[in-house]
Amino acid sequence: MHERIYYLLTGEINHHPYVIQIPYSVGIGIGMILFFNHLFRKRLNEEPSPLELEMYLYQENVEKYAKDHENRENRRGEDGNTS
Repeated sequence: MHERIYYLLTGEINHHPYVIQIPYSVGIGIGMILFFNHLFRKRLNEEPSPLELEMYLYQENVEKYAKDHENRENRRGEDGNTS
C-alpha cells in the first residue's frame, strides 16, 4: 500500500518507501496513546478513555438486567406462575 502511495506522489517505484512507512507507524502509535488516554500507566488527562466508558456502560447494563430479572422472578413467584 505504501509503495503505491509513494508511486502516486513521486512517480518513482520504491519497494521500501521508508519516508512514508516510518511517519505512518509513529502516527499510529501516537494515535493509540491519545485515543486510549494512557502512556505507560500514567494518565494524560482526567477524562475517561473510550474503553473505560464502554466498561462502565456494560456494568450498568448487567446490573439493570440482574435487577429486572430478579423483579420478574419475584412477580412470577407472587402470581403462582412458575413457567
